[in-house]
Amino acid sequence: MSTPIWVTVDDSRAYPAQSIAETRWNGFACPFFTRETVERIARDFTRDEFAPRVSFDSDALVLTYPEYSDEPERIEPSPDGTYALGAFKWCWSVVEHNEYPHHPGYLYDCTGCETFCHCTPGATECVFDGAHNGAAS
Repeated sequence: MSTPIWVTVDDSRAYPAQSIAETRWNGFACPFFTRETVERIARDFTRDEFAPRVSFDSDALVLTYPEYSDEPERIEPSPDGTYALGAFKWCWSVVEHNEYPHHPGYLYDCTGCETFCHCTPGATECVFDGAHNGAAS
């Protein structure tokens, strides 16, 4: 059974993912992503010259590491259509909220609140310092 989580590889952007039974590699998360999320990660990675280039060949995910290898890596989707992008290779960390009781999205200095937008309809804008989803009033 998979569990929904949010993960980050560089502490600046978080992505929704699925985790299977707390599977870890060297202590790091081994997430599975939807194609839509992988496409977002690919767009974000174009800003980093050292990040792999992420593309699709039909349903297969193709990773090219220009700094390290000429041979692309292919990742086929799992039976549920998700992709194990960087699983067992990259240092994915689960984004957690502070222990202090609070409504997600509204506590400064909370990694979970500050990593992605938590805006909901009718609420005030959350503490995320990036593009908001437009749901807050």
